[in-house]
Amino acid sequence: MAKCRSARVAMPLSWLPLIADYTRFGRSAGSTFRGTLLGY
Repeated sequence: MAKCRSARVAMPLSWLPLIADYTRFGRSAGSTFRGTLLGY
């Protein structure tokens, strides 16, 4: 059960560098958010 919990925490954290790449050139918060959603 503990392995499952750690996987739930690790998976979203592993995407942080990718999210930063998607949002790097965003001009506004709204467009950045939509771009990140479309990128996923």
